[in-house]
Amino acid sequence: MSYDPNDPFPQQQPPQTPQPQYVYVVNQARPRTWMQTATLILGLLGFVTCGFTSLIAIPMGHVALNEANRQPNRPGRESALAGLILAYVLIGGGLLWFVGSLLYGLSQG
Repeated sequence: MSYDPNDPFPQQQPPQTPQPQYVYVVNQARPRTWMQTATLILGLLGFVTCGFTSLIAIPMGHVALNEANRQPNRPGRESALAGLILAYVLIGGGLLWFVGSLLYGLSQG
């Protein structure tokens, strides 16, 4: 069977249906560095340890924050910043308490 251009009813092939295209979305969690997470944990532990772990969280938080600023597409900047804020608040509160207690003790005689 050959193709005849004058044939009014040529053999037609069934219409081709397009193949469905599947898109796979992979949600890849971008890993945080351990320092960013440790800063937040140490900042939170400062409530329990009366601010002693905050002394460790402050330098660690600054290193983690600088690392997060160098790589802006990685998450974790917020946790490093939150740990730093907690650490500074706890250290500041502890210093205020200490100075207030010292002044109160001196005023009592």
